[in-house]
Amino acid sequence: MSAIYEESKNEREPENIEEEEEAVDEEQSEAIQDVIEDVIEEIIQEDAAYDQFVEDIAEEITREVADELAREIVQIQDELDEVEEIISREIEQSEPVESRALTSNTQGRTFGSILASLSINLILPFINGLMLGFGEIIAHELGFHYNWFGANVSPL
Repeated sequence: MSAIYEESKNEREPENIEEEEEAVDEEQSEAIQDVIEDVIEEIIQEDAAYDQFVEDIAEEITREVADELAREIVQIQDELDEVEEIISREIEQSEPVESRALTSNTQGRTFGSILASLSINLILPFINGLMLGFGEIIAHELGFHYNWFGANVSPL
């Protein structure tokens, strides 16, 4: 069989061989281009499917969090109503208190009363500010992590 191949190879003209090689090269490049286009199309479809999957999960998480918050708000409101009812009953049952003049006693200040006044007026607002700051930082991080309410982390 190799003898037949050698004879047919020798019978061909050099120009026809080059044309055949160019035709083969074109066919191969077209085949490669088709494969590349198919791979790109599959990647685009997979990317769209992944984006949809992420959106669905984010929507579900947001819905679950909103439901949980609504349940907690209802529970807190119920507890507040109960406390308000208890306080109103206590006020109705209590005896009237003798009225006293509300005057400040500035003469007999002790070290303890000064310390209590300073702690209420200086230390408690500082602690309150810290807690508010940390709460805001945590809320922002959760918002960015779960992309709540359109929160994005992108450069300006």
